[in-house]
Formats: sequence, structure tokens, C-alpha cells
Amino acid sequence: MTDCDHKERLALIKIWPNIHLILCLFHVLQNWENKLKSVLGNHGGYEIVAYRKEMHQFLKNFIEKLKNIAEPPTSINQIITDMEVFLKV
Repeated sequence: MTDCDHKERLALIKIWPNIHLILCLFHVLQNWENKLKSVLGNHGGYEIVAYRKEMHQFLKNFIEKLKNIAEPPTSINQIITDMEVFLKV
């Protein structure tokens, strides 16, 4: 299990090419929060605050879906589709 440090992950992959790296949930959420703050700012009007709350809820739901995957291939495809719809990709 690693945090989101790219250098650390690259070093592990270099040593063990077939490794399956697992990200620490705390650090993933922390990185999302930091990125949202850098993009949207720490303060903001109603729209920014509402968007930040909506993203937080989306990420929380997304993580719960990942935790409850019973049949990975189909479930992951559905989660990705749901994410694309939410993000309007």
C-alpha cells in the first residue's frame, strides 16, 4: 500500500514489474481535497461551495462502490460509466 507519490510508485514498479499497487484511501481523498482547493480556491460563492460538496459526495459514493465490488470486470465498467455521466465526459 502506498500513498500517491509517483516517484515511490515508479521505484516499486521498476523493482517488481508485475506488482499490484494499492493506494491508501486517506491519501487519495487528501489529494482530491487539495486539488479541489487549488482549482476552486479555499473560499468562494455559493456555486463553488455547492460544487465542492457535490464532488465530496460523489467521491464518497464512488469509494463505497469500489469497496463493494463483487464481480470486478462488470462492476468497474459500470462505475466508470457512472463517473463519465456525472462528469459529463
